[in-house]
Amino acid sequence: LQHPSFVSHLTSLYKCPPGAEYIECGPACIPSCEDPSTNCSGSCISGCFCKPGFVFKALKTFFSNCAPLKCILFFL
Repeated sequence: LQHPSFVSHLTSLYKCPPGAEYIECGPACIPSCEDPSTNCSGSCISGCFCKPGFVFKALKTFFSNCAPLKCILFFL
């Protein structure tokens, strides 16, 4: 168990794009406007992940902005 001040200091080192937050153990597959699927098998990864109700705009980079979930409707 890590000390809360260490955790808050660690997360402040990461600059996540608007609509995203740093998660230490997030899913290996990240939904995006281009690929809303999250079906994959992989261990967790740390990094910036979109907050609930948002998905990444670009599939190839984790450092793109998050878009509202409604963007998925354009790809169905």
